[in-house]
Amino acid sequence: MAIEISNLSAAACHVDTQAMVAGTPAFKGKGRANAGFAPFAPTPAPPDKSERLGPGSFRLHLTQSFAFAGDASPLATVHVTFNKTTGIPGIQAFGTGPATGGGSDVFVTILNCCAGSDGGDGGDDVAENDSGPVAQDWDFTLLVLNFPVQLTGV
Repeated sequence: MAIEISNLSAAACHVDTQAMVAGTPAFKGKGRANAGFAPFAPTPAPPDKSERLGPGSFRLHLTQSFAFAGDASPLATVHVTFNKTTGIPGIQAFGTGPATGGGSDVFVTILNCCAGSDGGDGGDDVAENDSGPVAQDWDFTLLVLNFPVQLTGV
């Protein structure tokens, strides 16, 4: 079943950190797998470009404004192969902009590992390992949906 929403806005991309050139990641996939985000530029990037802020930290610039005050939501997934020594990282994404709309950037942070990592001591180290960004990059996919305001008659 498909639902048609004529005024839904979306942006999506797959970021490839394995193909970085001079610390600048690329979009990965057919057609470079990017719809709605500005290309990456070396840090410090101009405001109208996307950039890698540091290991595991990215600012992706949207080519159109989104209303992040409740109508738009970024969803990110990290692409990993489980490794017992590093565990599985988490990911956080949030959009920025005024409450009335006009958000133009999504910040993505790869977080330290979560359940499954034992930190080498045989125990579950969730509390020990999820305190902040990791010191390495992971590929990830980002989807931002901007839902229209829909009125429902009663």
